[in-house]
Amino acid sequence: MYKFFTLALLSLSFFGSTFAAIDDTQVIDREWAAQESINLQRFSSCEAMDTVLTKYFKSALLEQITMHGTPVAVPDSPESSGSPSSPVPIGEKGGMGGGGGEGWFSQTNIQIDGVDESEVVKTDGKYIYYASNQPEADGFNYVTITRAVPASDMSLVKRIKLPSNYSNIQLYVADGRLTILANRWNNNYVYNPTPVSIGNGSVTVVVIYDIVDPTAPRLDRMYTVNGDLSQSRREGNYLYVLSQNYLSLNTWGPIGMYAREDINAFMDKKFDAKTLLPQTIDIKYNTTQQNQMMQGSTKIPYSMNRAQVKCNEIEYILPEKPQNLSFLTLSVIPLSGNADITRKVIYGDAAQFFMSRDSFYIVGNYWKQGGNFSCPPNARCIMPVFRSEQNSLVHRFSAKQGKVEYAYSTIVPWMPLSQYAMNERDGVLFMANQKDWTTNGVDIFALDATGKLLSKLENVWAKERFQSARYIGNRLYLVTFEQVDPLFVIDTTSPKNMKILGELVMPGYSTYLHPYDENHLIGIGYDTEENESGGTVNAGIKVDLYDVTNVSAPKQKYSQVYGGNGSSSDALWNPRALVWDASRRILLLPAQLMDQNMNTYQFTSAWQGLLAIKIDKNTGINQEAKITHIDMSGIAEKRREECAKYAQKTTEEKCYTHIVTGEKICMKPQDNPANQSIPLYCYSEYDDSSYLANKIWELYPAFIQRGLYIGNSLYTVSPNNIQANNYGGGYELQKKIDNR
Repeated sequence: MYKFFTLALLSLSFFGSTFAAIDDTQVIDREWAAQESINLQRFSSCEAMDTVLTKYFKSALLEQITMHGTPVAVPDSPESSGSPSSPVPIGEKGGMGGGGGEGWFSQTNIQIDGVDESEVVKTDGKYIYYASNQPEADGFNYVTITRAVPASDMSLVKRIKLPSNYSNIQLYVADGRLTILANRWNNNYVYNPTPVSIGNGSVTVVVIYDIVDPTAPRLDRMYTVNGDLSQSRREGNYLYVLSQNYLSLNTWGPIGMYAREDINAFMDKKFDAKTLLPQTIDIKYNTTQQNQMMQGSTKIPYSMNRAQVKCNEIEYILPEKPQNLSFLTLSVIPLSGNADITRKVIYGDAAQFFMSRDSFYIVGNYWKQGGNFSCPPNARCIMPVFRSEQNSLVHRFSAKQGKVEYAYSTIVPWMPLSQYAMNERDGVLFMANQKDWTTNGVDIFALDATGKLLSKLENVWAKERFQSARYIGNRLYLVTFEQVDPLFVIDTTSPKNMKILGELVMPGYSTYLHPYDENHLIGIGYDTEENESGGTVNAGIKVDLYDVTNVSAPKQKYSQVYGGNGSSSDALWNPRALVWDASRRILLLPAQLMDQNMNTYQFTSAWQGLLAIKIDKNTGINQEAKITHIDMSGIAEKRREECAKYAQKTTEEKCYTHIVTGEKICMKPQDNPANQSIPLYCYSEYDDSSYLANKIWELYPAFIQRGLYIGNSLYTVSPNNIQANNYGGGYELQKKIDNR
């Protein structure tokens, strides 16, 4: 009865009232205080961890194998378990202690000013640092350092050799340090489908070089931790790296589905929670001989520290319905000096990650099937009742000068589309969450610094899919799409009273929004067209300029489409791939422009390279340059050689006469069934680009991955080459060098 009464009171507070100004909320506030928070808990010992996780895993596995049979009871929450599995609550102020330009050259396109993000290309205004993520002929990966200034004297000065099992290589460059992040795959890993298996043998690697002299970089630090590289951010002298070591619960073994007795036997006799704990290795440059490492019989100027995460470091919230989770290790790494690396380890899920100047948020999935459910016992939620579909479990941490402290956890309906669907302003978290596939629409939430709901906007353009979001100042710009592209302007000035100011409906949709000025917005996405069955399909890449001067009636001021069906750009899913030069009003966009015959589904033209697009609010959107690294010489000869093997096919028009009507029907050679295997590029009606379109992926090493500028030079970077062109005017070639 008490629980019901509490939920009833909470529901009154959340659903609002027109009499809010005169409402007395003292009773509701006291009931709120009586609700125990969803706080991260910490295992008190390895024995406690083993007890809690063994019970949790066993319940999940047995429930999965019974499937539609009698449900297995969800395990008791850890809070109700007796010793030795009782958790140690983490206080609101508890947590981990920290260890210790702009203008004439381009910077990485980031979400939050002052919070740097990793990229495959970085520049310090003099040198270009590049990780192609394409192993070379010798099997190794390389990070290249190129002297870029002056462009006429551009030269490759250093190649940092990395093992062949490194992938997802990302870079940071700041304050005389080059930081390389990567996944290191375990080549000896063999999948062993036991009921509980940890990770795939991969390790997150962080390497820090001193590049005071980029021609002679010195390795300063190398750090590894178990798990895949998930996310990273840099603020000042500290690097925040999130690794995920996936833990799989497997109901299928080598010869079929496990029986219940197999699960019980494994969990009761073979499972040891300590075997799941992440391990770290920290190697630092060290001139003190006493602590130096030995290489053979010789001391080298490095020290090494191996460590394993302790059981009582692990923080967790176990969802009411068991699910596959991960060991999430947040490593806080000083980029200079010898201060220790600190860490926070959570057993949970990380579907999204967002970092502001003051905080970071880890957002995990919180699933519960079988109908709507109430806020779990001892939980602090923003709503009393949730739908059974996907929900977000939000963890907030403060982050100041490398010091991380846990703030709160809460459950929020649905899931944010990306990091850009989240924002923090004055301690308030804003989330724009996509509803499930059956419901569609977007719900927007505002939470205060303690995780309490301030307000929400529900069902923004119901039945539409969420495509992109961008917070600029006090406004949220939101794009959804089904058959058309609505752009919404939402006022977040008052977190307790968010409201839709205006909307614009147009063809196509934007997957990324970027500020132009205080009254204009750039949209990058897809044009759309209707297919033969009446559905909507993507066409070319669309660049829009929106005018939001009148927020109640935003308008599409200019729009340009590049390429046709099959066109793509990395920037459509990774905004860091583009550069917006606000001073010149030029967008640098790597792109692959294609055209496709929708009857034969064969590509008829292709181009890959960098588009330099001038966006002027007074004169429109105009392409200034198209730069490619693909060498078209010899393409015509290769095309003729390829088509020679089809020479024996008929080239005559074939005619047929209908036996009843006498109608004569003639087919062109390409429509003749005997010629169906002949590619369209073998007909003179198509040019060499149609041949290139069907061979484009063979030329991937020449694909321009990024563009950047330094002064009056525009640089384009591909695995094969780095090229400099004059930035502006005729974009004349200045120099091109090999990158391998």
